[in-house]
Amino acid sequence: MTNFAIYVSLIFSVLTVVAQIFALIIVLSLIFKKHYFSQKIIPIVRHYAFLWTFLIALGATLGSLIYSEIIGFEPCVLCWLQRAFLYPQVIILGIALWKKDHNILDYSLGLSIIGGIFAFYQVFSQVSGISITACTAVGGACAKVFFIELGYVTIPVMSFTAFLLMILFMAVKKFKIEE
Repeated sequence: MTNFAIYVSLIFSVLTVVAQIFALIIVLSLIFKKHYFSQKIIPIVRHYAFLWTFLIALGATLGSLIYSEIIGFEPCVLCWLQRAFLYPQVIILGIALWKKDHNILDYSLGLSIIGGIFAFYQVFSQVSGISITACTAVGGACAKVFFIELGYVTIPVMSFTAFLLMILFMAVKKFKIEE
């Protein structure tokens, strides 16, 4: 791996850990709704949900393109399936932000859930060694681990984290969970 690839992987891995911490904060805020801290967090998440979801989708899209087109990591079938549910969100969320139209919330949530399922499956397959698809994550292209940063962050972990955080943002926005 080149120095550029090492730096990019480290930066995206640190961002992934920060995103996981933020996802944990959101989940805990939803569980402990009556806590003072939760009553401050949930309204902020709800207010900026579209912007943050757009930024995550944009960052994840750019990251996937950097990995495949600049660094040269060849995406597997599961990676392409995840991209199919990620890339359109940059456009629909960008337009929604520009037009201040929040009617696309269900579309973003649906795309994120399906993409998240593929990402979770790929993480599970790589960790467990169990695969039930034609693109075998065990021994096939989907099993290739290009790097492991911080002891556990791989490209599928990054993807799953992005989809999870997007799901949380859209769910908080959609269901108007009481503060």
